[in-house]
Amino acid sequence: QYQRRVRGMRLGVAMSKRSVLIGALSLALVFDFILFICACYSCRKCYVSPCEEGAGLEDMYRVNDGMGFQLVIISMVIAAHAGHSVMLINKGLTPSAFGYLTGSVMVLVIALLGLAAQWTTVSAFIMSDLNGEYTESGRTSTRNGDLKPAIEAIATMGWFLWITYSAVLCCLQFWEHELLGSEPEQQEGKKDSEHSVVGSSYQSQYEVDAYPPAINNHAVGPPGASAVPVTPVTVQGQPVVTNTDFPATASSPHLRL
Repeated sequence: QYQRRVRGMRLGVAMSKRSVLIGALSLALVFDFILFICACYSCRKCYVSPCEEGAGLEDMYRVNDGMGFQLVIISMVIAAHAGHSVMLINKGLTPSAFGYLTGSVMVLVIALLGLAAQWTTVSAFIMSDLNGEYTESGRTSTRNGDLKPAIEAIATMGWFLWITYSAVLCCLQFWEHELLGSEPEQQEGKKDSEHSVVGSSYQSQYEVDAYPPAINNHAVGPPGASAVPVTPVTVQGQPVVTNTDFPATASSPHLRL
């Protein structure tokens, strides 16, 4: 009964930690949805109004196609990853699924850090500095007031997503045994049992000789033959014993009949 209570407590702790991860990934889905809406709105929007004209200047003074594509693709990848991760956690993590989840979260943490830094630069050093009127070729331009809140939201959601995924990565590292449904002691016991099985299978290939070589002072030969006792070889007063039925001598290593 005590063991049942302990198992129930461990199961409850594991379920609560899974709920924390699911909640964090669900929050990431909310941030990602806002990021996706702002990305779709900002694509090809100019920093100033009216837009600059010219093949190169037009892309320099707006959210060009490369920047917009990057935002949309990353937001879609995060949505797919967060949804799939929630499904894996609800199903129950296996060692392979846990490894996939940890590695993919780490990659997204690095990608989101770069995304947040880039759009913070656009928000703080481009949109914030365009706060006056600009005259070029007899035409006056001002900052696009509709785009500035969208750029600020993109930068903010980028940092929120980075913080959320960093927290998920830390939880995965600290709660590995609980999420996999095993304790460290059980893992050590499993490793010890595996080592013992390997050792026993290795030793089972060898058999103990029940009849070790005898050390005789007299040889046993065919009928009618007689063995001549010989003096064994000694080293520093100690007899030298060889792994044969008959000892070797200084005069001859074989039996003399």
